[in-house]
Amino acid sequence: MVQASVVSKRAEYEPLPQKSSNHQLLHSEYFPASINRWRLLLATLASLVLLAAAMFGFQMVSPIILRPTWRQRSTRYDGLSVLVESAKQCQTALHGSECYQRVQWVMREGIIQHPDWYPDLTRTSSFEYVQAALHRKGECHCEDPCPAPVDPAVLVGPWPSAFLMGASQGLPKPTSILDSVAAKLMGTKDPMPVKLNTTLQEATHCNVAVPTDAVAIRIAAEVMQLDPNHTTSPIWSLPQDDLNRCFEALVAKNVVGPEDRQYNRNWCWVGLKEFGCHRHFYDHLSWAQMQHISLLAGVTSSATFHPIRNPQVCDQQVFGSTTKWTESNWDQARRWFAQHVNVFVLSLPASIERRNEMRASLGALRIPFQFVDGVDMRHPNSFEAAKNEGLIPAPFDATRAQAEAYNPRNGMGTAGSIMGTLGCASGHFRAQARGVEKGKAITVVFEDDVSPEADFIPKLWHLVTQDLPCDWQAVSLYSRCPFGICVSPHLTRVQPDVNEPAWRCRHGVNYGFQGMAYRTTEITALQRLWKPVVFDEKRPHCLDVDVALASISDRVRFYAVPASQSPGLLKEISMGSSRVDINFQKQTPVNMQAPAPVATVPAKQSPTFCGNRQGADGCGKDGRATGWCSLTPRNCQKCAGQWCDKSATIVRWVGH
Repeated sequence: MVQASVVSKRAEYEPLPQKSSNHQLLHSEYFPASINRWRLLLATLASLVLLAAAMFGFQMVSPIILRPTWRQRSTRYDGLSVLVESAKQCQTALHGSECYQRVQWVMREGIIQHPDWYPDLTRTSSFEYVQAALHRKGECHCEDPCPAPVDPAVLVGPWPSAFLMGASQGLPKPTSILDSVAAKLMGTKDPMPVKLNTTLQEATHCNVAVPTDAVAIRIAAEVMQLDPNHTTSPIWSLPQDDLNRCFEALVAKNVVGPEDRQYNRNWCWVGLKEFGCHRHFYDHLSWAQMQHISLLAGVTSSATFHPIRNPQVCDQQVFGSTTKWTESNWDQARRWFAQHVNVFVLSLPASIERRNEMRASLGALRIPFQFVDGVDMRHPNSFEAAKNEGLIPAPFDATRAQAEAYNPRNGMGTAGSIMGTLGCASGHFRAQARGVEKGKAITVVFEDDVSPEADFIPKLWHLVTQDLPCDWQAVSLYSRCPFGICVSPHLTRVQPDVNEPAWRCRHGVNYGFQGMAYRTTEITALQRLWKPVVFDEKRPHCLDVDVALASISDRVRFYAVPASQSPGLLKEISMGSSRVDINFQKQTPVNMQAPAPVATVPAKQSPTFCGNRQGADGCGKDGRATGWCSLTPRNCQKCAGQWCDKSATIVRWVGH
């Protein structure tokens, strides 16, 4: 939802970041535990070389070896599943590499801003397809990528019955779901068809065979041979010395100030979220990867912590992979979609370019939809109109909420006003109401800067009819920094982040309203609990509707698809943030006082970089809006989407 101003010259896009001093360490130590879980087999047969990787657990291939590709057969080696790849070597770009960053830029911006540079690519092109195009063009040292993996959970069969079958037949359980896949693929010559639950013909908006809540958690633990009575705690308890070290590290990096110590937060958790997730919003990383990145930055603890409990079940890239949907699958999925799903796109009437992009994107996928006008608080009387429509409760006092947002403990003083966020929340409640009016079983709401994947329809069909338990009320289709517990290979049961205080609305996790699915009959009941939390003047962080819903997920039945899964159901396109733009444009609305300017700190590097890629000097876009640029870890104001100058005001980082 962020974008730098368009630059006309291609050369200004092409310089790529240099490897940092930690770059090699990041690659060689990314998954120290997983290195012990893989074995490399080399055999020379004429001109062929077979590379095999043995999986004990769930981790992806170690970055220091080539990523293996899925084949339609497997063998057994020393009691382990061995997935055999072809002799042709391949290399899918690794996180942090020049090629990886270029692929990400092309997928989110290049295809839209410079379609003539990449005529063979579209917004739904996969990571591997884009990398292959860059390889052919000789850009950024991109090598020939490995073929895209196939979602193994779909191949195995319906959850959880297919995964428990071995135990019921007296067979030893596999050591991982991927091991189970290898066993099932053994000896097959053709791709396995997608297996569906036998109740599919009866299922429309959930799978009656999937257990709910506590039972679902127990089943997930059983599949992974975990003791459900001894799962890791959602509370990250750390010694005070660790918390002090993390706090001092965050102060040194200007993430927090010395005066913030009084708020007694878990500073190691703050560091993990900020450096592991918030600064990698567009990467599909597991929490294990994010903790490793944060450790390299020196801002968190090495103590074991699983923000998603039972991470072996769902916190992996591979579960977002494409699937070899058959013609019959597509036919069933389209008929189901047409009968049970209404799609709405939330967009401001003035956002003509965004609307045109969404028409093109959804039209190409044959997804029917309707626009829902967002609430633009820049328009006169829009606040009162939203109250009259029932989108905002009549007693809500925006002036009081703004004053609380400017309270130093909330850290929102350098993020503009709350008016853009207030309008965003109101718009989402309006879109949900449209779904209730139309009456189909499922209401899907997209924001206007997303691009659904090419197989969005069958993926949603499979998610709803095969994965979702029948107690569900809402599902985030792309949840960043997810917090909760895995209940199936594609879903977490969202839970409140008890490591953050309630006065912050448990803020900092479960970001994800770019694409939402609602069980339409539950929307009214959901809003009854939800709105009082969103429109609480004492807790302005709750104005973020995704954060507010997650904060009450112990009272509502909220599920989410982890953003670690790649490519998942959709991706966010870089088109700026209307919400943040309005926040800054309404910095001093009537009856609201802006805070005193934050003390400036002289810039130490020049020129500073304004854009949404990482510069060689470590500068990068802060992830908020056009017109901001960063001198890591600080933000520069008075920047018009170009290079910051020495007169720019340096303010403390507000991304946490």
